[in-house]
Formats: sequence, C-alpha cells, structure tokens
Amino acid sequence: MASMRVHVTAPGRGRPRHLVVTAPAHATTGELHAVLGAEEAPADPSAPLRHGYAVPGPMAGEPASAVRLVVSAGPDAGASVSLPAGRAVTVGRAPSCDLVVHDEALSRAHVQVRHERSGVVVEDLGSTNGLRWECPDAHPPEDHDSKDQQDEVGPAVSTAPWPPGATLEVGSSRLVLVLEPLPPVSGHEEEGRLVVTPWPRPRVPVEERRLASPAPPVPREVPRPSVWAWTLPLVAAGLLAAVLRTPTMLLFGLMAPAMLLGHHLGERRSARLDHRTATDRHRRALADVRAAAEQARRDELVRLRSAHPGLLGPVSALLPRPTAGLWSDAGGPPVTVLGEATALSQVSLDATPLRHPTAPLPLDLSTPLAVVGPRPLRDALARSLLLQVACRLPPSELSITVDPDATPTDSWDLLAWLPHTRPSTADVTGTTIAWQRPDGLLLLDDVTEAPAGTTQVLLGDARTAVLRRPGRDDVRFRPTLLGLPLARRLARTLAGLTDRAQGPAAAPSGASRLGDLLPWPTTPEDVRRAWASPSRSLAVPLGTDEHGTPFLVDLARDGPHALVAGTTGSGKSELLRTLVTGLALRLPPSELSLLLLDYKGGSSLGECAALPHTTGLVTDLDPHLAERVLVSLRAELHRREAVLARVGARDVRDHAGPDLPRLLVVIDEFRVLAEELPDFLGGLVRLAAVGRSLGVHLVLATQRPAGVVSADLRANVNLRIALRVRDTADSLDVVEVPDAAALPEHSPGLALLRTGSGAPRQVRVARVGPGAPPTRAEWEVDEVDGVWSGWRALHRPPAADVAEDGLGELPRLLADAAAGEGLAARPVWQAPLPDVIPLDTPGVWAVADRPDQQGREELRWDARSHLGVVGAARSGRTTAVRALLSAAGPVWLFVLDPARGLEGTEVARHPGLRGWVGPSDPAHAVRVLEVVDDLVSARLTAGPDPDRAPVVLVVDGWDRFLDAYGELRHGRARELALRVLRDGAAAGVVVLLTGDRSLLLGAVAAGLPETWALALHQPDDLALAGLRSSQIPRHQPPGRAVRLRDGLLAQVVLPAGDGPQPGPPPGTAPPRVVSLPASRPSDVPPGTWALGGDEAEPLPAPRPPLLVAGPPGSGVSTALASLARLLPGPGLRIDATSLGAPDDLARRLEDHDGPVVVDDAHLLAGSPVEDAVLAWAARASGPLLVGVELEAAGSAFRGLVPLVGRHRRGLVLSPSTPTHGGVLGVRLPVGDRPVPGRGVLVEAGRCTRVQVLPLSPPASESTAPSPGGP
Repeated sequence: MASMRVHVTAPGRGRPRHLVVTAPAHATTGELHAVLGAEEAPADPSAPLRHGYAVPGPMAGEPASAVRLVVSAGPDAGASVSLPAGRAVTVGRAPSCDLVVHDEALSRAHVQVRHERSGVVVEDLGSTNGLRWECPDAHPPEDHDSKDQQDEVGPAVSTAPWPPGATLEVGSSRLVLVLEPLPPVSGHEEEGRLVVTPWPRPRVPVEERRLASPAPPVPREVPRPSVWAWTLPLVAAGLLAAVLRTPTMLLFGLMAPAMLLGHHLGERRSARLDHRTATDRHRRALADVRAAAEQARRDELVRLRSAHPGLLGPVSALLPRPTAGLWSDAGGPPVTVLGEATALSQVSLDATPLRHPTAPLPLDLSTPLAVVGPRPLRDALARSLLLQVACRLPPSELSITVDPDATPTDSWDLLAWLPHTRPSTADVTGTTIAWQRPDGLLLLDDVTEAPAGTTQVLLGDARTAVLRRPGRDDVRFRPTLLGLPLARRLARTLAGLTDRAQGPAAAPSGASRLGDLLPWPTTPEDVRRAWASPSRSLAVPLGTDEHGTPFLVDLARDGPHALVAGTTGSGKSELLRTLVTGLALRLPPSELSLLLLDYKGGSSLGECAALPHTTGLVTDLDPHLAERVLVSLRAELHRREAVLARVGARDVRDHAGPDLPRLLVVIDEFRVLAEELPDFLGGLVRLAAVGRSLGVHLVLATQRPAGVVSADLRANVNLRIALRVRDTADSLDVVEVPDAAALPEHSPGLALLRTGSGAPRQVRVARVGPGAPPTRAEWEVDEVDGVWSGWRALHRPPAADVAEDGLGELPRLLADAAAGEGLAARPVWQAPLPDVIPLDTPGVWAVADRPDQQGREELRWDARSHLGVVGAARSGRTTAVRALLSAAGPVWLFVLDPARGLEGTEVARHPGLRGWVGPSDPAHAVRVLEVVDDLVSARLTAGPDPDRAPVVLVVDGWDRFLDAYGELRHGRARELALRVLRDGAAAGVVVLLTGDRSLLLGAVAAGLPETWALALHQPDDLALAGLRSSQIPRHQPPGRAVRLRDGLLAQVVLPAGDGPQPGPPPGTAPPRVVSLPASRPSDVPPGTWALGGDEAEPLPAPRPPLLVAGPPGSGVSTALASLARLLPGPGLRIDATSLGAPDDLARRLEDHDGPVVVDDAHLLAGSPVEDAVLAWAARASGPLLVGVELEAAGSAFRGLVPLVGRHRRGLVLSPSTPTHGGVLGVRLPVGDRPVPGRGVLVEAGRCTRVQVLPLSPPASESTAPSPGGP
C-alpha cells in the first residue's frame, strides 16, 4: 500500500511537539487526530493530510473580503489585514491596532482605513509624520476643505478617498490595496503535498521611451529700411524743386521716408505679436511633453512594481490562502527585491533620463550574496529575500541547500518548512542558493568576513542599507524587512505545496555510523555490561580511516586537550556528538562528567544534554554566565588539587576513585567566544595548562580558527582535527599543512587528524546513530527533537536499510542504567538558580548562587542593619520585602506602603505591626515618621539594650513615597525618613527600603550598607552602581537580585502568605499609630463624638466656648450638633435663618442658661443677632459653640469669632495650609485626606488630628483592620 511521510506539529508542554508521521497515501486530518488521540476534532475531518499540518488544525480564518490592506515596503513589509465592506481598520505601532506595523516612524495609531459603500476612505488619526500619497495619475486626493493641487507625493489630507491604483506612504512604510484577489490555487494530492501546476504570468517588458521638448520659437527678424529707399526720393524732390523753382516739391520728397518709416514700425509690431503667440503655444506644448514624460515614468513605475512586487507577491500569493499567483515567475531568474532606491527611468526627456525616487531594487540571487549587519536586521532582510524567491519560483526550479550536519538555529525553522530546502548532499536542479556558504547566501556580522568579489548588502538600520556590487557604484536603498512571525506563517503555508512529487533525498554515502563501530545498546543491561568492561578507557572510535578500519582517539594518550576546526557543512557538530556519545558509551557517569558549552544556541550539542554524564549545557554565553563558568571550573580544579594532596598523589592516574572522575569540557564555536569574551578564553588557556594532571580535558571547536589559536593555546593542545576549512590559513593554524582547505566539499565528515608532531592522518567521522534500522508500520508516529530533526528525517530514504540519525533512545537507556546502579555524574557546578524558589527553611529570605563553592547559600536577615532593594515595576520588590520580614523573626513594624503592594498580604497581619500608611494619607505618614524618629531619639538616650526587639520601618517604593509625601510640609516626610536612615541603626531601628534606580545614587544610597538590585529597565544602571559587566546577569526573572557590594547573585524565596506568623516581639512595644477611619466604626461606644490621637481613641468633649471652622462640606454643622448633644441642658441653635427675628431671639436669650450653638457665624457678622448673642455671652457666660466658614474666620476682627478664638480652643476641619490655625493662635498640621469630619482639635495650643463621627452609626457598617499588637 502506498504511503507518505509528513512532518506535523501538535500541542505540547510549553512548546509544540514535532512529529514525523508515516501514513497511507490518502490519509486525512481526521484519521491523524484519531491516531494521536487528539481531543479536538479538525475543522474538516475529510481534508487530506499534508506536510506542515498543525494539530488541532487551522484556526478560524479571516473574514472573506475582496480587499486586503498590505504593507508593501518598509521595516515590517508583508504585514496585512483583510478589509471587508463596512469595516474600518487602524494602522499603527500600538498592539491594539488592527494592522500592527513595527515602524519607528509611525505613530501608535497612525491612520484609519474604512471600506464604505462609496469606496475606501482614509483618515489621519493625528499622526506625527502624516500621510503621503503616490498616485499613478498625478492627482492625489484633496482635502474636503482645501482644493489646492498637490505634487505626485504630497502631504495627505485628514480624510480622503483612496484613489484607484494609489499607494499610501505612512512613516517609512508603504500601504497598498489588493482589490482583486487571484483565484485559489489548484492541483492534486500526492505524497502528503498538493502538487500545483504553476501559472506563469505574462511579463510586460519595460520599453525605453524618448521624448523631446519642442524647440523654442525664434522671433521673426524685421529688416531695416534701405538707405536708398528714403534718400533717392529726397534727391529727386530736390532736383525737381531746383529745376522747376518750386520749393513745395520738397514736401513730396519727404512723404516717401515717412511712409517707409511707418511701414517698418508696423512690421516690427507684427513680429512681436507673432512671437508672443508662438511663445504661449510653446509653453503649452512643453508642459504637455513634460506631463507626458512624467506620466510615462509613473506608468513605468507601476510596471516595475508589478514585475517586482517584493513582499506583496508572497502575501498576495499565500494569504489568506494560496492563490494562482504562487510561482507565477516559473522559468525566470531568481530575482528578489532588496527594497526601494532611487533609480534611472527608461523614460528620457531631451536625452536626460528621469528618476524614480522609490523604485524597487531587484537582485538576482543566482550569484553569491553576503548580507552584513546587526543580526535582527540581516535576518529580517534574508527572510524577505528567501520568501520572495520561494514564492516566485517552484521547487523544481529552485533549491535552497542546507548542510544536514549544521542546520540553522531555531530562529530559522522557516527554512525547514520551505519545499525548496534540501540537504547540500542531495541532487538538486535549477538555481541553487547555498545557505551560509561562500558560493550562496552568507549572513555575517562583519563585512571583513565577506569573500572577495561577492555582492554585499550592508545594513545600517531599518531604513538604510547599501548594495555593493563588484565593478559598479554603491546603491543606497531602504530595505524591505520581514518579521519572523509572518515569515513563519508564510513558510508554513508553503510547506504542503510543491510542483512535483517530493521523493526523499539520498543520505550522504560513505559515512559509517557509531553503532557500526562499537556496540549500540538496546537495553539498560547492555549499557551496564559495557560500563563494567575491564577494557573501558577514554579510547573511542571517532570514525574510520582510508581503509575502513575503526579509528580510535584516546584523550588520555593523544590529548589531553583537542582542537577541532571545520567550516559550515563540514561535519564539525557531528564529530563533537560522536566523540561525546562514544565516551558516554564507554565510561559510566561516575568516571566521566561532561560540561557542554554550545555557543550556537544548543543546535550542536543539545541532544547530548540528556546524557546522565552531562552536568550542564550552557548556550549563548553572556559575560555574567561566562564568569560563572570560569569560577565553577576554577573551584573544581581547586577541589581536585585538594583531593590529590590529601591522598599524596601527583596525577589523576595515580588516584582512581569516584571523587576524581574525568571531566570533559566541550566548547563549540569558541572563536565567537574569544571575540566577544576575550577574558573567558584567557581563563580557558590557564585551565588547560593545569588541567592535564587533574583529569580535565578541553575540546575546542570553531569554524574559523585563523587568528584565535594563540601560541599559548596551541602549546597546550596536542590533538588537532581539521575538517574542511575555508582557506589554507585556517588549515595551517590547526594541522600546520594546507591540505584541509582542499578536502572535497560534498564529503562532510572527512577530516585530517594530527597529534603532536606526527604526520596528519585522514579519518572519516562516523555519524551518531545505531547500526540496526528501525521497523515501520503502516501508521507510524515518531516524535523528533525540533523542526530540523524532522526535516532531516524526511530527507532520508524511508527504506528499511537506513537507520535513524541521532541519539534517539540512547540517553534514556543510559539514564536508566545509571539509576539502576546508583551512578551519577559529580556536578562540576551547581545548576543556575531557578526562577521560582518556595520557602522551605524558616528564617531564609533568599538563596544565593555560590559557584566558587560549587553550591548555594541560604541568606538570612536579622533586622540589625538597613537594607535596600532596587528594581523596576514587577521585578519582585514587594515579594523581597515579604521574604525579608518573614526571615527577620519577631520585630516591631511600621509600614509605609504608597504603592499598596503589601496590602492584603501577611504583612498586614504581622503581630508586631504598630503603624500602617497607605498611598492617600499623607498626614498619617508624617505622624508615623515622627513617632519612629522620636523612638530613635528615645532609644539613643536610653542606651543599648540587647533584650529589646528591633524596629523595622518599611518603605515599599521610595519613588512613590517621594511622589506622595515628598513635598508635604516642605519636605518634612523626606527629612524624617533620612534622619531615621542616618541614626536609626544605632538605636535598633532599621529601614527596609525599596525603590527604582534612584536608590543607586545619592544620599539614600550612601545610607544603605547593603543594597540588592532586581531587574531594571536599563541594565547599564547597575554598571553605574559599580558592578562589572561580568557581574550583571542577562536573565533576571522576578526576584533575581544582585548584591551591589560584591555582585553576589540570589533568588528571593516565595514567602508563604498563609504560613505561621512570627510570635510577638519581646520587650516594651513602641507607640501604636493608627490611621483615622473615614466613617464611624461599629465598635465605638455610644456618645463618642470623635476619634483622635495616634491610636484613634474616643475623645472627651472639649470645654466650651469652642470655635468650629471649616470649608463648605467639611462637616461643621455635624460637628456642632455632635458637640451640642454632649452639653447639659436644652440647647439653642442660631443660624442665618434667625436674621429675620432678632427681637424674638433677644427675648429667648434673656432667660436661656443652656448651650448656644451658632452656625454660619460669618453670615451674622455685624447683625443684631450677633449683638444679641454677644450680649448673652457677656451676661450669662453659658456654653457657646460657634461655627464659621474657614476663610471667613481668618478675616474676622470683631464679633463672635474673635471672641471665642481668644480662648484658643477650637476644631478646624479640612485645613489646607498651616495658617488656617491663625484664628486660634497655632500653626496646623496639614496633609490629611479631604474627608468630612477630618480635622485638627486645638486645645491650649496643642493640636490633635481627629475624625468627627456622625450623630448615629449606620445600621450596617464594616471597618478596616488597624495595626495591632500588645
């Protein structure tokens, strides 16, 4: 039965699972879901199963629409969105936009495009750089309020219709409308692909067109009158006058010159009029010619963009589904568009070619090309070029070759999905683009690495690049870049399409497998038997020699260190895997430890990380991680030296034991390591010099050894292996002969090996894999490690005599065997700190990484010194505070929480909590700081007392603290906090402070003896704080902190929010400072008129006379009523309504001896009512309560207000300035929340913050918890 092999993906834990599926030829997606046991059914279970299918199937597509808005050029070209009728889409940089374009020149919301009944309408959303039209008919749209004509590219209007054929420039990008989508692609299913017959489109050549301006008119020349014509008549007239003696004859002689002069003047005027008419006619003709030339240039630009659409071609051909536009350039050259540049037109005017300011810049990829620049930019341009050419030419006419032994990183997984990508060892047809080869496409960091004579593209930034071609002028252009998500989507859409049956490519011949050279285990017992062999050693078969005999390499004999060189596609990565796997099969983990440093992102040695011998896999070293590796290795060397010294041995060969296993350190691509981290390479050289006797072996591999193999390194490396290298200099640097540069290109794995001064020997490196082939069933699903493993599997023949490459199940077998024997590799270093560490040990707030001790250290805090935590938002600052307080044990606690990060946590339930300040209670914050400052002074006066518990002042968010309280009362809060920071530690009062980068410098930083830095927005800020680059980690998850004093790295533990609280602190409790409530608590005794003081306790009623002042709505009337209810006797209330009956009021006051309550006294000023009350007060001296508006109280100089104010007893509600207490002779504390009833009670010059309570408590009311404690 016919079958097919396809590569599909399915959901996995954290990453997709890659599956190579062997299935019947006509399998469907529904059958695949059944085989995989997928819970979700596909959208169409009867749809044919194709290569590249993603379980659970395609998501709901875009709404059907005949209009699509596409970014055709710019830094994020290819981005597109469907534009159905009646819908509007927003274009900009913000993630909330319908079409997100990553273009720095765009505003966050730049433009809105609407598909209305009348057509497509564009509206500028107030963008910074505006919009610009480019129209084929030279008539851009006009604003509805302006009729001024614009040039070809002119500023667009706020709202305008989209003209037919026009393009819209926004920022550095160009938008086009695709109005007529092509019909869907058609073909037949074969071997899991849709075989498409390309539909080549006609190519309209761009013809040369020459235009000439009309010749300017020449003025008609009017001849001067002849001298004879006017002199002869005069002579004749004179003769006649003399002969006839008639003087009047002279008059007839003068008539001829006069007539001649009149005729001449008439001719001159006629010539001027004729020339003026001809000039006007010439001007019109010249304008017509120029307009025709410009229109011809525009038409040519349209044809150029149609012939070279750039990324508009792939988007139109594949989105939202494949169309007949795919591979429409079949039979043509592999031409792509680099971007847009200024180019000469085929249209010329007066023999001068016109210019296109933004013409597509095509480039033929059949010649070698080097793309040089920053990695993100060069990758984006390379993605654009490859996707363009992959959509222009079918797989039968284009091959992108990749070395199967050196596949690209995961960021280039899109290549594995393209149907054009084939192994470099396979037979190819048509145009070939060799990936990362000098004769193909090279992506380079430095232009000096580009081969001579190669076309180069030099990228400066997202909007500037230079095309450099041998023998031609440099061309500056704006590159067309393609983002990774869209590139992956396009490549995945192409995966299941082809123009021919996709038969598997042949595997490289001539290379043996490791399983053919040594026993390849199939059970854990086979592994244990090999590990127990008495002949086990470091000698392993690396491959075969020229006679086919196994070639053994012994690191103890031939090493101890090795240098491996080989260019891309030479088999270098496979050699490293073979060496590591062979050693793992020979020796148990107790006798061999592996440390792998793969600078290629793990693509070379990633599989070997699963071996039980591997103690660590490090990828993409940064300065911090490199320093950690070196420190760990130095610690391991010191440990080994100590072991040998303890047993009295000079060499590891004299001491065989589990405490000194062989350590193999494999470093792939150490050239990049040497260039980016030169100090690290120097450290490795020093390790190599002392590692020989300690059982440490280094294997260094690189593509370009020239210039990085120093004399010191060469002196310590005895075993040198050179696969195919780029030039003789590389070969000479490794094996000291030029032969490695002449190794055949299509024989990966062929190498020259040299030990010491011996002659080079040829060896063919074995491929990692078993010798026996696997069996296959009709339906077979094999999970592979990544997209490139699946790609390699599909490009090997599925015949039964071909075994699977790679380690396969070997790591699991070795791990099972090691676990059964209780064997484990001795760790060379402790694994990096995890991102999350739960609280396991009480009293620990963080776990520190100590590579110098090959372990970790639990950090504790005894609350005896100040501590600062610096970090950006969501970096773990509040969690660090919780962990520190949990580790501090019994302490007294004052908390300033301006950001509310600690609200609702276990800190709010701390038994030692004596004060809590939120973000909206500035006056309470100042009071808490005053209490803490007084406590510091009292403790300093009392002297040391070892039995008293520490006091911790927590300020969670110094930046928020300054914003909320910094300017209050002329910086009083900041002054108090700095005073506690300066003097508190000596009194047992410490500050636990968190904040942003402002804590790194200044007075606060100087007062913190210990500061830890979490993740910051700018890592360079840590360098300003004194840390070296090697002490700054690149990966800082929440809670990852660096101690600024010495660069110690730690991870904050996660405190148990519901865990047990520490016991109450011993000794005398500090004063408790409670925030005043905003409403009446339910537990307040009846008859309480107000709460006040530090502990918000019920206050006794103040003794009359009493002045109550406050602004409108502050609760003056309520306060008067509450106070009057507490006075004995019936009260008399007087307010502005009493103005109408002053006599009646006077009669009532004559016999009244109870309290008198006057409200709105400022309205009674100077009235008979006020006089009556003043007379009563002078006569009866009864209880008098006076309420007045706050501003009016300050301007009253006679009457009731000054009378009562002289007693210096009063209640000021909602004061906003300290001078509001002037009527009572005091300066008031300010900064309280504007809550009705909140104010300051003044008695004999002493101020107390109070909250006046309503007359009666509500029926149901809840209260917020207040700080407790003894």
